Amino acid sequence: MSFINKRKRNEVMPYVVQPYWHKNITASDIGDINNLRRQLPRKGAAKPISYPELKIFLNENIFWIAREKSLVARKQERIVAMGSIAPNIEFTKSESFGYIRNIVTDEHHRGEKNEVAIRYLVDKRGKTRDAKCIKNQSLAEIIVSEMISFAKYYQYDHLELTSGPNCVAANKLYRRLGFIRISHAEISGTNRYHLNFHENSR
Repeated sequence: MSFINKRKRNEVMPYVVQPYWHKNITASDIGDINNLRRQLPRKGAAKPISYPELKIFLNENIFWIAREKSLVARKQERIVAMGSIAPNIEFTKSESFGYIRNIVTDEHHRGEKNEVAIRYLVDKRGKTRDAKCIKNQSLAEIIVSEMISFAKYYQYDHLELTSGPNCVAANKLYRRLGFIRISHAEISGTNRYHLNFHENSR
């Protein structure tokens, strides 16, 4: 087994952000995803997800993950951050939108702003290409930014999400990326955010 002591400029970035599909599921990935679920701020979200449940979830949601690129050859590349969009269509209003959910970064990787490669799916067979590299952004910021790009490309009317008041960094991130708080639940304290894409055209 070989070790890489120092990363060169043209080597693989330490993280890769990409969409995740049911054909990619491995036992190790399920373990990583459940580890992240346990770190979600909402109570009740820590219930472990099984292979069949994850497969159903991936068929109904658009899911992004961030993998930590290993410096050890042939070592499993762990999933250290994730997020999803639950797409919705209101036929009566002829608009589509999505709920952003499950945004979480592993506690050991929060706040890191290393180089990240963004990888897009280019066909149903899973062939991918590295589209761009990003520096000086957190994994959560990159994942949410990719969701925004996805929603714009597919002409969503808006994205929405909720965030608890104790998630100070998350609330700051959403506002920085353009989300507007539209309501605040008095009892739970939950903030509800919208990001409208066609507001100026109406």
